[in-house]
Amino acid sequence: MAFEQEILELTNLALVFLKEGKKEEAAAKIDEALLKCSRASYEAAKEAIFELNRQLAKQKRILREIRKRIETFPEPLCFDIAHLLNPLLKNIENEIANLTAKKRRLSRPEQR
Repeated sequence: MAFEQEILELTNLALVFLKEGKKEEAAAKIDEALLKCSRASYEAAKEAIFELNRQLAKQKRILREIRKRIETFPEPLCFDIAHLLNPLLKNIENEIANLTAKKRRLSRPEQR
């Protein structure tokens, strides 16, 4: 919200300068507002990447724990359980892939 308020104030100042015929000052305020927009976008992307990393780590932990527990069962039962849980494991793997793809997209500067 702080970025939005600052951007709004800078834009309003630019309008005042334009009305007064001070084009250079108005351009400077517009440039400053654009810089604030860029910074806000960067901060939002950074925050989103942090959250995605947290979700990704959680999903990977869950997947590792499930696989580790499956391996503790005797071999014939282990295969049966693995077969039954395979759809769940695939869903978790897909979620990990989706989170990784989102993180990759957010990490690209041109996406911000």
